Amino acid sequence: MAYLQPLLAGSCAAAAIVAGIAVFDPFEQADTPAAISVTEPHDISVDDVAAGIVGEQSGPPGRIPEDSVADVIEASFAGSEPITRNDRTDAPLEIALREAYAKRIYDPVWTEDGARDLLARLELCRRSGIGIQTGLIERVESSIAALYGSPQDRASADLYLSRVFLSLADRERNGLDAEGNLLPPDVTAVDPEPLDVQLAYAGEGDFDYSRLSPRHPEFGALLDARTTYAAYVADGDFTLVPAPVDDVVEVGDSDPAIAVLRDRLAEEGFEIAADLEAEQEAGAELDDAKANPEVPPENRMTEAVSDALTEFQRHNGLETDGILGPNTLAALNVSAAEKVRRIDANIERWRQAPPNFGPNHIRVNIPAYEARAYENGREALSMRVIVGQNGWQTPVFAETVEYVIANPRWYVPESILGNEQLGRIRTDPDYIARNGFYVLDRHTGERVPDDTVDWDRPGVENDYRLVQTAGSGNALGTVKIMFPNQYSVYLHDTPADSLFERSYRALSHGCVRLERPHEMARWVLRTGGSGDRISDIDTAWNTGVNTRFDLAEPIPVYLVYFTVEVDDDGDAVFHQDIYDRDQSILQALAGNEMGVVGSQGA
Repeated sequence: MAYLQPLLAGSCAAAAIVAGIAVFDPFEQADTPAAISVTEPHDISVDDVAAGIVGEQSGPPGRIPEDSVADVIEASFAGSEPITRNDRTDAPLEIALREAYAKRIYDPVWTEDGARDLLARLELCRRSGIGIQTGLIERVESSIAALYGSPQDRASADLYLSRVFLSLADRERNGLDAEGNLLPPDVTAVDPEPLDVQLAYAGEGDFDYSRLSPRHPEFGALLDARTTYAAYVADGDFTLVPAPVDDVVEVGDSDPAIAVLRDRLAEEGFEIAADLEAEQEAGAELDDAKANPEVPPENRMTEAVSDALTEFQRHNGLETDGILGPNTLAALNVSAAEKVRRIDANIERWRQAPPNFGPNHIRVNIPAYEARAYENGREALSMRVIVGQNGWQTPVFAETVEYVIANPRWYVPESILGNEQLGRIRTDPDYIARNGFYVLDRHTGERVPDDTVDWDRPGVENDYRLVQTAGSGNALGTVKIMFPNQYSVYLHDTPADSLFERSYRALSHGCVRLERPHEMARWVLRTGGSGDRISDIDTAWNTGVNTRFDLAEPIPVYLVYFTVEVDDDGDAVFHQDIYDRDQSILQALAGNEMGVVGSQGA
């Protein structure tokens, strides 16, 4: 599980488990016993059970009638072993199951209406990227029929349906832990109602299953995109575009592949603005060497076709030049089924994401090369970024911005010194001085003359550190935005502004370079309660003085990895999977179809 939202609530004499609203491991509570076992249900009074989620009791007060469905359910738990935190990974779900039934004095949970709602939700799972184990839906159907059978059949069916619900709820709430946890420790769940309570409402047919899904609008938009691309699959998938005679086809060129390209673009909704007759007339104005009247008009790469191709490129993480080349051809020939799979990987990422980013925060989407600042829940700022190259991948994590530094010094990491800069220093004696560096002794912290260091000595990078002074040539530019973390990653400026014009921007050593860093820094100060320091940071930039500005209110920052997003027009945008991370999620999804976890005792 990526992060376990609260599963348990209430209390009873048999299993004293108390769950709060915050996200936590219930076993970590001081008042939670190391082993949970419901062994004396007859000591529980109906008066102790939460109103509205108990069943009908017809026996003596607080006691279970013999040979009733409740008696069979109680007996199934009484013979089970206690659960400890190291027993099973599904222990919290099993505890929730036992707690739910203990609250009801073991009365059955499920009505037919509730069970059919559960069945309907399961049948929708495949449309939201959740695979279902073979036979599960059929067994749910047979369990619905068994709700009218003998007490033994009814008890078995009731317990099975409850386990299905808890398994589904856990899967929808928490997803698979395929990429690690994004959840910072101080974020609380948006839906405080624990699963054992939700189980009772589900059994009655009074539960809104949409409450299990992430509340982020991006999640719902991806579900809609999945429906669109699943329809493409059902319609026979996309037409394959043949390789053109020449490797590259641009405006004014002709090739039989362009006729197929027109159809392919239209299939995915990239409409060509002009009709063929208008394009034929426009073709007469092309260069005589390229406008051959004998060429069928549908074979011509016109401005209209190029414009539609540019839109396709923009939605697929490609260079937006309107030219049909090898990379664009490869993207055109990605099947709709493969795009559904990529959407599924990102639907899963949203299940692993924090339930709430907070009203004010910064979000960097690594494969999109984009940073966005959100204020009061709305996007306030957006800019291009440069992220880590493949050997220096920018990590996925969450932290809080604490301060901003104007005109920062760059303390060169030991790895960069050893892997890159030592070679330059050894071949160029003036490299250190010319680039504004000075040298510190790592052991004493004292500054030493660079010409006194034997840079040819193996391991010299372990004893000395390079520091680059503030200035126009500083690798960090004029500002860095700090959120202390184990990766030594932060947001910063760069003197290499031209790199932002590239479509592929995985070029850094792991940090995130900002296209408009001053704009982001001012937003951080203002939104972080330090707006009165904006004039001071402007002065620092003008004077070049190294200055630190602390925030009155730290701002959350999330470095995320979503390879498919949906734009404001509702169209899916497929980013390049620059670190090849989709496959690990897809493998996890393929190997973890939803089944029923927990089978001990029932």
